Amino acid sequence: MDPLSLSLPLTISGRSPFDGVRIRWGGLGAIALGVGLLCTAEPGGILFGAVLLGLGLATWIMSGFGSTWWYEIPIPRRYIVGAGAITGMFVVIFFVGGVMLAARLVQMFADNR
Repeated sequence: MDPLSLSLPLTISGRSPFDGVRIRWGGLGAIALGVGLLCTAEPGGILFGAVLLGLGLATWIMSGFGSTWWYEIPIPRRYIVGAGAITGMFVVIFFVGGVMLAARLVQMFADNR
């Protein structure tokens, strides 16, 4: 199969959560959520924090920190890399979106006279 003829899954406008850059950010997002949950010091937070921390690290390790092309990753590892990339990207998107929303609300209330 020609690698150039294959497109990455879930590609929208030429971007996919499974390209190298988004796999790196997805791993970072999963790690950040895991650390945040670990800091709650609650049993559930510690359990899910450890799982998400491991998922983020596994995403980076199994994808060679995003340098391995998606179709070169063995199929069983794709499930882990894909879960980490999707989970982490949702965290990054919601965090950035939340910061932008908060900044917009502050701006809106500051301009209100």
